Amino acid sequence: MAEIAGSTSREEILKESGPPAILGQGPNVWIIGGSYVRRGEERARHTMGSNLGLNCRVWWFGKGGLRWRNLLPFFYQSLRGRTVPDALLIHCGGNDLGNIKASPASPRRRDGVQRGGRKPDILVPG
Repeated sequence: MAEIAGSTSREEILKESGPPAILGQGPNVWIIGGSYVRRGEERARHTMGSNLGLNCRVWWFGKGGLRWRNLLPFFYQSLRGRTVPDALLIHCGGNDLGNIKASPASPRRRDGVQRGGRKPDILVPG
């Protein structure tokens, strides 16, 4: 963000974002996906903090080479011993480009993730 804005310092960004979340307070947000998520976590940790300066607890689950067919098993594995997230951001499918059609399967993927979390009120936008 600071690189885009040019004159905005890291401290100004953090000040505008508010105080970091205290563990156990605020909503739990999961970011799950492939290597971009893994590298995004590293970048966030070194720039604005792993919770992205938001008043929530951000959990990062990145696995290099993740494909759609492995998303639900990876989600179940990540869910073990943790509470179901209040919000779920998925970045997946880049490794599938050219191999599958996205549009017919998308509703099934959303439904599967909602059922997989056993929390039907998780919003998975299409």
